[in-house]
Amino acid sequence: MNKNSVVNISEMLSLALHSMVLIAKKDKILLSVRDIAETTGCSINHLAKAMQRLTQAGLVRSVRGPKGGFTLNKAAEKISFLDIYEAVEAKIDAKGCPVG
Repeated sequence: MNKNSVVNISEMLSLALHSMVLIAKKDKILLSVRDIAETTGCSINHLAKAMQRLTQAGLVRSVRGPKGGFTLNKAAEKISFLDIYEAVEAKIDAKGCPVG
């Protein structure tokens, strides 16, 4: 762990965040896992798992078929970093102060 970093995020969360930004920028154009993987330079298999979690959380909608792909399931401004984090990692239990 880098002592200078404030926040460390998993590769899965990084993929999810980058994917959500790419999908939001394309507006209503469907992006496939292959499209996103080529843009981000990541593994298709690892990305597919991240996209599955985002779909299950209702953040993106998956369209099957040769011209299929992913699109946002709601307006980009209605999706928070917390929504994406909890879809990929786990729900945050915000009881008490994390610093003590």
